Amino acid sequence: MNAEVINMGNHAALPESILFYDGECGLCHGFVRFVLRWDAGAKFYFAPLQGELAKKCLWRHGVDTAALNSVVLMLDGGTPQERLLVRSTAAVAVIARLGQPMATLAAMMKWFPSGLRDGVYGLVARYRYKVFGKVRMEGEVCALPSPAQRGRFL
Repeated sequence: MNAEVINMGNHAALPESILFYDGECGLCHGFVRFVLRWDAGAKFYFAPLQGELAKKCLWRHGVDTAALNSVVLMLDGGTPQERLLVRSTAAVAVIARLGQPMATLAAMMKWFPSGLRDGVYGLVARYRYKVFGKVRMEGEVCALPSPAQRGRFL
């Protein structure tokens, strides 16, 4: 998947913004918690890349979830304008939609060319398990979202 944005046609109704993340990645779980903390307007819904929803949604864009090492932001889900953002473009778009002061941070991140941002993103993605670990569900205690947040996980 080389394009930063992939457009697709009309589909069943979905939340407007879904953040697909690596459900096994400690860094990705941290990013989801960060978004939950700052997303006062509850704009984002979340789904792991390993889940059926990700497979179905991304498949229609020609994306194999097993080959991804990136968060994926799906915008305008279920509309003719449905599109995917990947790598640093997805992360910056998420941060930009969180309101201030995060929107200012995202604006500063956009000063860097996407190729440079994606290079750094790729380096972090390559070592994310070694540095941040894997999330294992069997027998381990993990942070659960609050009851109000649970409805945002698809």
